[in-house]
Amino acid sequence: MIINITRDSVCMGDDCDAPHTTTLEILEILTMTSSGHRKITHLGEVIACFDYQSYLPSISGGQATWVAWIAGETTHSQALPSNEYSFIPLAVIAEQWQEPRYLLVANQPIERFYCSDNNQPSLQLHFAYQQQQDPMQVYVELMNRYK
Repeated sequence: MIINITRDSVCMGDDCDAPHTTTLEILEILTMTSSGHRKITHLGEVIACFDYQSYLPSISGGQATWVAWIAGETTHSQALPSNEYSFIPLAVIAEQWQEPRYLLVANQPIERFYCSDNNQPSLQLHFAYQQQQDPMQVYVELMNRYK
């Protein structure tokens, strides 16, 4: 499986590499449990196994807020700028939080969000920069909007 990942820029100097594309090619996504490895089956587990802290830049002040969006068609999806897919919010990530806060879609089976990439299943993931907005406020607004 392929995971295509992009993110917003955080400042003008960061724009030269926009949209900051990276691709992960994984034969089978696995996560470590106390009893060994098991296959990842839900969207929230994708964020948990991806090293987003290395991918997302730190900002001055250390209070950046990000929203992880996953491509997929539901009644709550919306188009993101310059993207051919409709996206659904998956999680809110904040530099001041130890872990992401997942939205309802995180419990959905991963197969529902596969896109076709050269006849191979893929996921499209985008990290939207929310500047230094209060992450809990962003989380609550998204939970209310995407019930």
